[in-house]
Amino acid sequence: MGQMLINQSAVRQFVLDATRTMRPGWDCTQVSREALMQIDGRLRRAVRQMVQTHPSGCGKTFRP
Repeated sequence: MGQMLINQSAVRQFVLDATRTMRPGWDCTQVSREALMQIDGRLRRAVRQMVQTHPSGCGKTFRP
């Protein structure tokens, strides 16, 4: 897959903050490499889908 697109430290912190907020009874302290790879894969699929469905001929800026 090559280099990850996500900022692993920022995503890891986001996951830990989300678990603290959304699941207060769970003391999650680590995020696995597999979880980060899965998040990165989902981002890649989302970007590919957006590029594939983006209309042609609408300027030089990629817009959602």
